[in-house]
Amino acid sequence: MERLPSNCVLDKGRTGCGATTLAIRQQGNAIIAVPYVNLIRSKESQHGDILLGVYEGTGRKEILEYAQNHGTHKIMVTYDSLPKVMDTLESNGYDVLNDYQLVIDE
Repeated sequence: MERLPSNCVLDKGRTGCGATTLAIRQQGNAIIAVPYVNLIRSKESQHGDILLGVYEGTGRKEILEYAQNHGTHKIMVTYDSLPKVMDTLESNGYDVLNDYQLVIDE
């Protein structure tokens, strides 16, 4: 699989099979919502050049700077940070609903 399908629930059968990594590496903008900060930190250590991790302490300024300085956006958030990311992007002219794939990793 080279791209996660859109508009579906994907039951991958087992954890650790690479769907989150695929969401980071595939073409196009993605916001990946995850339950744990440690998962974000782990992916940041692997993909820090292209991935912005958003959790407690990451402000709107950092989100906007990332968006302005990256052609393709790969943003990984905790569930609680998702509204802040969406609001920051939308209030600065980004069309989150149409231009981003939302991936929810449970």
